[in-house]
Amino acid sequence: MDSVSFVFGLMGMSFGVIGFTFALICYTRVEKLTRMLESKGIIEKSTSQE
Repeated sequence: MDSVSFVFGLMGMSFGVIGFTFALICYTRVEKLTRMLESKGIIEKSTSQE
């Protein structure tokens, strides 16, 4: 029973790391898209950070 909990713990940690990495990639791409759209004048530049 101890090995089963180890395997599920390892799987949970792996999915957590994958999710965190995916979130960082998405965040940087959205920020890059926002900057590009602001520079082209498609959207207004925000004065405050959300």
